[in-house]
Amino acid sequence: MKRFLLILLVLAFLGGTAYAGPVAQEILAETDLDDTRGCVSSRPIYIHDYFKVAFFVNYSEADADASLSTLMTVQISYDGVNWRNTGFFDYDIDTAAATARRQVIMTCPRIYYCWLELDVTTVPRVRLVFSATGEDATHIATISANVVGTK
Repeated sequence: MKRFLLILLVLAFLGGTAYAGPVAQEILAETDLDDTRGCVSSRPIYIHDYFKVAFFVNYSEADADASLSTLMTVQISYDGVNWRNTGFFDYDIDTAAATARRQVIMTCPRIYYCWLELDVTTVPRVRLVFSATGEDATHIATISANVVGTK
């Protein structure tokens, strides 16, 4: 009887849910925003089974001046077709504090870090949208983005 219970316990353990650790994926390869392309969206990422989701955005400028900036928004979707903006938090290097935002304007080269503070198990998909202003053939914003999360 003990052997039967032990086998049953082992089978129950092996058939249980396995939890993965941290996940990191590139969702936007290095992309230039210039006079031919002023807006871009990242690849949507399925986050339904994530516990936490954060983004690292590498932003740089070529021949930049004060008129070049890029607006970043985070969008969520329940069906992958209809997208809506959502709030997020970012870490402000200048104030060393987390700030709740609906968008962030990137104006200086650095790595921007932000994360979702919502129950991501109810929102299946997320993407980042970038829109540049002041870009032209010589004033170019270059961005790339990665998502990290815990499953």
